[in-house]
Amino acid sequence: AMKKIFAIVMMLAAVSVSGDAANQKKLYVNPGHGGYTSNDGRTAMPAVNGVNIPETDEIKEGCFWESLGNTYRALGIKYFWEKRVNSNIKLSREKNVQAGDLALSAIAQESNSYGGYFISLHTNAGNASANYAVTLCRSKSESDYSAYNSNSLIMAKTAANWLNNVKLTNVTNSTPRCMTDRSYYGGLGLGVLSTNPAPGYLVDSWFHGYRPEAFRLCNKEYNYFLAWQLLRAYLDSPGIDVNIYPIIVGDIRDLSKSCGYTGYEARGRDKYLAINDAKVILTNIATGGTKNYTTDQFNNGFYAFYDCIPGVTYEVTVKKEGYKTITKTITVGNDGKGTQHLVNFDLEPEVVGTSGISVSPSLYDFEEIAVGTTSNETIIVTGTELTSDISVSLSNTTDFSVDVTTLDKTGGTLTVTYNPSVAGSHLTTITLTS
Repeated sequence: AMKKIFAIVMMLAAVSVSGDAANQKKLYVNPGHGGYTSNDGRTAMPAVNGVNIPETDEIKEGCFWESLGNTYRALGIKYFWEKRVNSNIKLSREKNVQAGDLALSAIAQESNSYGGYFISLHTNAGNASANYAVTLCRSKSESDYSAYNSNSLIMAKTAANWLNNVKLTNVTNSTPRCMTDRSYYGGLGLGVLSTNPAPGYLVDSWFHGYRPEAFRLCNKEYNYFLAWQLLRAYLDSPGIDVNIYPIIVGDIRDLSKSCGYTGYEARGRDKYLAINDAKVILTNIATGGTKNYTTDQFNNGFYAFYDCIPGVTYEVTVKKEGYKTITKTITVGNDGKGTQHLVNFDLEPEVVGTSGISVSPSLYDFEEIAVGTTSNETIIVTGTELTSDISVSLSNTTDFSVDVTTLDKTGGTLTVTYNPSVAGSHLTTITLTS
């Protein structure tokens, strides 16, 4: 966990870092903390509309743990790196276990021994309100707060910009923050950086202390989205000439309802109810091929599709029981370097009429019977605020009959009799009119 301290932001243009090609394709990633230990940042999660966040193997004691998100983001970087860069990458740990929570000096030593570039992954604690991305690199000394390595500062600035460029949150700082560790902490250096000469940085990808962000950080795919951004920044600086495919991400909310909890701040879209269990369908319009995603149970409404085909036009459709289905069209970028598209959905509840006719069941399959025998089914009809009686008619009177032709305007029951005249399949539609 990191403490929020305001300080002057160090700004630098995002330009490519210099360095030999072999080292540029060698990356050491440190997911901070590990194993739900005492130094692991945690955030107690509020109940949403009276329902607590579900306990899983990794969401423990009703809390989000920083080490969980750090692990997911490290695995995300590894996934995209191996798929697109196809080169050397090492993680200080790949599982969220206490044995992987190495001493800071051990991480620095391992990074130095491995060579190449270095990224340490964290999220910030701060308070229940602050939320922004910040990247930190090593200061020269206790008396000199300037950057130990200019390449590190360039990389850190590029990463901060990419995290801030497309986001699913409301930020409390207007400018992406990129600083040296002693500038940010008022003279205190970070142990994971202080003895590590490798070009690189530590990144706080938003604040887990801000509850809406903690809900998002529970989601593995959201962490992969942040990992995609960090890798995309790495392709700019130090600069690696490989293709990375575009992504489509967004969240799904009901703007007619509040977020469902009180006592913690929520701003912007975070003020509104996130939709769990929404089905999202990505359709390639040209080929008809589809991919599906279902939003999780962690009250974030997040969805994501990676490895979209550059230049292709897609339809993104969201379905959720009780809401109107929405479809949006998006053509993904085709620059060969990967573009990110934010496509949010505001679901509208389906309006259920207060008047009309309802039936149960509305569809019925008779079992197979012999010609000359009969089978019956009872239909319950309910009329609401009707002004006249309900008339009953059949489309097939050869093989079916009903026991009534009129019902009271409040409804009642009718019996359908199936009496097949000849062998085969038979169908009738019952029409109720008022």
